[in-house]
Amino acid sequence: EQRTQLRILLDRVQADWVEGVLGQSLHHEEPIELGKEVKEQAVELPWKDVAPLPSALRELLLHNRNIITLFDATGLLLILGEPGSGKTTSLLELAKGLITRAKDDPTERVPIVLNLSSWEQAQSLEEWIAAELSAKYRIPKSIAGAWLAQDYLVPLLDGLDELPSTVQPACVAAINAFVKSRQPSGLVVCSRLAEYEWLSERLTLNGAVCIDPLSPEDVNQFLETRGAKLEGLQQALSNDPVLSELSQTPLMLDIMSVACVGVSKEALVMNETDS
Repeated sequence: EQRTQLRILLDRVQADWVEGVLGQSLHHEEPIELGKEVKEQAVELPWKDVAPLPSALRELLLHNRNIITLFDATGLLLILGEPGSGKTTSLLELAKGLITRAKDDPTERVPIVLNLSSWEQAQSLEEWIAAELSAKYRIPKSIAGAWLAQDYLVPLLDGLDELPSTVQPACVAAINAFVKSRQPSGLVVCSRLAEYEWLSERLTLNGAVCIDPLSPEDVNQFLETRGAKLEGLQQALSNDPVLSELSQTPLMLDIMSVACVGVSKEALVMNETDS
């Protein structure tokens, strides 16, 4: 019976987030493997007094771009980035991969995507997750609490930076308390880099990555896969440094791709002094 209920939850997460959000994005149409820079100093390792970060794990975090591989290596992961850099997209790509695993193997944990913007200071993280599962996924609070206690779920928490700045430190403390008391096998938190760096307390997680801006090569590859309809945009980017810099954010590149389908270079850059 629990497996049946967990499968229903899995299907709802897939419908709402993977198909409803990720599936509607241009990034999903032509995926870009986003670069990720390791940020060891961004987290407080829960076992730092027992052992240092293994060198093999450090090398993996430094050189691997695949979000599922990074999650497997850490279990408890922080994803940082600038606005529009692809943090939520990376989180949903991870959700998609974990959903596929859970459908193939019923013993795998179920990912749940939640936005921390609704967290209230008086709540423990466990209480908030149970309330969100009840409100968003129609799972009774008692069942949600039992699933958390049994480590059946992988919370994927977006939007730490969307909380008021005065509330963010308390939310970090609540996440750390949850990690300490429940010792979950998996948990991921997303936040804008600047807002997180202002916080005095660090999240107690096993690893952190910061999403890099797109390189000119990434942008060119994205445009080339979309063919002649974005030829004008590609030519304009090569001649306009301001436009080229703007395109290094996945969100802005997506917007440009929508706005510039079939538009000629001449229409985008009227003369050399304008951008």
